[in-house]
Amino acid sequence: MLTLGEAYLRLSEDASADDPDLEGNLDRAGGFFRAADGTWEAMDSEETPYVRAMLAYRLSQVSLIRGRSMILRGESPESAQDLIDESIALASGSEAAFRRFSEDDPASYRSAREHWVAAHHLGQAHSGLAALYAEVDRPELSTREHERALAGYQRCVEIARRMALDAANLEAVRDLQISLNKVGNEMMALGRLDDAREAYSESMQHRRDLYASDPVQRHLRDLGVGQFKLAQIDEARADAAATDTERRALLELSVAQYEEARRHFREYTERGGPGQHLVDLVGGEVERVRGLLGGG
Repeated sequence: MLTLGEAYLRLSEDASADDPDLEGNLDRAGGFFRAADGTWEAMDSEETPYVRAMLAYRLSQVSLIRGRSMILRGESPESAQDLIDESIALASGSEAAFRRFSEDDPASYRSAREHWVAAHHLGQAHSGLAALYAEVDRPELSTREHERALAGYQRCVEIARRMALDAANLEAVRDLQISLNKVGNEMMALGRLDDAREAYSESMQHRRDLYASDPVQRHLRDLGVGQFKLAQIDEARADAAATDTERRALLELSVAQYEEARRHFREYTERGGPGQHLVDLVGGEVERVRGLLGGG
């Protein structure tokens, strides 16, 4: 039941709001998740609380996708908001449950990692809502959701820092760099450019450390993403610069960051990774920012 629910959920996540199969797939996903929850509730197993907390998040995704699609179709705003509120309540409850599990067993890496995943899911839910409200021209709601997403991702950073005290735990170090990157994204969206730059910089340092310890394709791609984020934030800081001299210096730094990102993505592609589109995308950014410099 759980596997079938996840299959229908994936179909729903990839569907557009006007996909004729969307509502049916959401109904099936929700039905399978609720059936699985009922089965686990009746079981006498030490895994039951963990599985039910995970299922609460899966059900929150069903409600969130349904509410989002209703808003995009312009249908019943109150009902759509009720679904979104229900989704956030379920996701928040799931995160709180995993937090309790971790507090009850502070030495357990599994419990800490599951709490990180739950907190990350909650941050993603708020970040997705921020994008949705921006799309439908509700800037005040978008800002609110960016702030909530930021709080969720900051919680992820706290959890990941504790896990990454063991520097040999590469998964934990990667969780930390991902969390810092998400913090940077939300700060950038909120206009906190210097704070975003600091978060991206720390994330990049962890990316470098990961690649030095384990030079696999995934970590090489992560280097390119981190460099790209630094380029973006430096360009945004250039837009906010007080003087033309400062603006040009930041744009030059941004070009250098984009070029370094392109180098990482090119190496990633040469090593067999599916990265040519990233090489092309970043190449376009290099030329665009060079054009800004050329135009004064």
